[in-house]
Amino acid sequence: MLTVTISAAGLAWKTKPRFPVKTAGSRTETDPFSDAVFVDDELKGWLKVHYARTHPVLSVWQRRAWIYGWMHYYAVTWTTLISLSLPFLIPYSSHGFYQRIFTQVVSAFGATVYGMYEAFKIRDNYVRFRMHESNVYTLIRRIKDAPETFGDSNAEIFSRYAREVEAVREQARADELGNVAKITKMDRG
Repeated sequence: MLTVTISAAGLAWKTKPRFPVKTAGSRTETDPFSDAVFVDDELKGWLKVHYARTHPVLSVWQRRAWIYGWMHYYAVTWTTLISLSLPFLIPYSSHGFYQRIFTQVVSAFGATVYGMYEAFKIRDNYVRFRMHESNVYTLIRRIKDAPETFGDSNAEIFSRYAREVEAVREQARADELGNVAKITKMDRG
């Protein structure tokens, strides 16, 4: 049992994210847009305000991706080790009571880990949260490197950028709830 706990703590520590969400990986200390050379000051101001509102959500996604990520590697590691060791343990399980109990405990642990892995969709959730976070960072890199791909004027650029970030957030909300994303308009009439 100590090995199981130590391996969980070790994997959690080893896979802990080191990517600075506050600056979106930028080498600057202030914000992700201070080193954007193709973006003028007016647009930078809008983007900084928008990112300040988006930053907390990115932190949540990064944390969830990390949690699901280390749980994924934990489950894969233990189920692989157990499935590879069981053929060698089973012949010895008939030699005594404790050998049989040990084999049953190992088998039950492997089945429990795999069952939890499948029931909570660990891999799928890891991939989803990691992709949502990555999609926003891709939009940030794109607006820093080629803002003209979003539009001609600052208002158009910001509007399209904000819409694309919001689309990622909508998809993330749908994934958090386990639903397929639907885009509908509410009738307020």
